[in-house]
Amino acid sequence: MKILYNLLLLFNVSVLINMSFISAALAKTTMSFYTSNQNPLITVYGLPPIETAEFPSIGKTFISISSSLTNSSILSENNNEYLLLDGENFTTTFKLRWGFRDKIYAGIDIPYTKLSGGYADGFIRRWHDVLHIPNKKRRLAYSADYKFKYIYQKNGRVIIDNNQSQQGLGDIRLSSGIKLRQIPSKNQLLTLRLGIELPTGDSSKLLGSDSSDIHVYLSGQHRFFSNASLIVYGGLGGLYSTPGEILKKEKKDYVGFASLGVSWLLYSQFSIKLQSDMHTAFYKSDLKHLSEPSNQVSIGCQIVFNKSYSMDFAVVENISYDSIPDLTLYGTLTGYY
Repeated sequence: MKILYNLLLLFNVSVLINMSFISAALAKTTMSFYTSNQNPLITVYGLPPIETAEFPSIGKTFISISSSLTNSSILSENNNEYLLLDGENFTTTFKLRWGFRDKIYAGIDIPYTKLSGGYADGFIRRWHDVLHIPNKKRRLAYSADYKFKYIYQKNGRVIIDNNQSQQGLGDIRLSSGIKLRQIPSKNQLLTLRLGIELPTGDSSKLLGSDSSDIHVYLSGQHRFFSNASLIVYGGLGGLYSTPGEILKKEKKDYVGFASLGVSWLLYSQFSIKLQSDMHTAFYKSDLKHLSEPSNQVSIGCQIVFNKSYSMDFAVVENISYDSIPDLTLYGTLTGYY
């Protein structure tokens, strides 16, 4: 009930904010699911969600409020290391993209995160039972009554020990981009995007890393059929992080990331989407939950209201690696002004 209440509250606030801009200029665009690996030891280091190649034209603005609810139950150990990540993180992000020059935009992301106990543990276990996904380690963590604990130990030394709920401002991201290639007749678009994440979050609360994270990537898309009902989009890039306070001896300085998605317009205002996001390993460790790359799949839809604002919903699941949380519920509301 508490999860449902939080989601409904976010929905109502978002609708009220966007309805106040009902006189905004009409726009039509394709948006990717604005989500990435929500492992709490990865989100602190500035991995950006890959956006599609579209962004506002000169004088226009995109404003969105995104929310993700992630449930983690990761338990791994060997002779030298012990890792437990059991809890939930609820993140709401205010995102703005402004086209201030021809083919160039500026943007900002402001996240607010709450870390707390796993209220959805029972739901996740039942969900995995339905999909025949193993629940063995999740059941082990639950049977030990780990309501909220983030622990990492190495060679007998406790490096992370957080068992109290936290909330606050995360690391703010500044971004920009330029359209490199646009062929309207072939419905093709290629964009270069870059950004920096600033150390505004409190690393002692796992709301940030105290590092500055710089990313750059190419994003492209192609529309198929005369009515552009099928859109394939994706991107490829890299992330560099300066030394931070979270597992700084184990962290890798460079990480590669990529995304591939497809959007199918079923009706004039309703699309279904399938998206895969992946990245290389963030940490050097003998624990595969830290040292493995990631690959997650998002399945959901986009609903356009009056062509002035749209809403996205998605369910995000890990498909092949242990470095990704069990489940993420994602939603966003976007206005085009």
